[in-house]
Amino acid sequence: MAATQATKSIALIDLASRPYSALEGLDALNQVAPDALTLVLDPQSVPEVPVLARELGATLVWSGVVVPPRVETLFRRWLTLLEQRPADFRLMER
Repeated sequence: MAATQATKSIALIDLASRPYSALEGLDALNQVAPDALTLVLDPQSVPEVPVLARELGATLVWSGVVVPPRVETLFRRWLTLLEQRPADFRLMER
């Protein structure tokens, strides 16, 4: 995972059947693009995943089955928000 412009980055991480190794990827992404808007999908609804993912920098965590139109709606909203961010925007440290 790489981000070329942190202020304009959106990421989707699907934990699938490997939640803990995928969370390591989230941690790595947060090091490269700390201002990225990141959606983590936890289809297995592992109880501790939402807290861990938020601690590692996830903007939002959805558990269980998530239909693609719901993700598309969120990403369209996030794209609108990113377009409104000033070039020098930085999130407060998470």
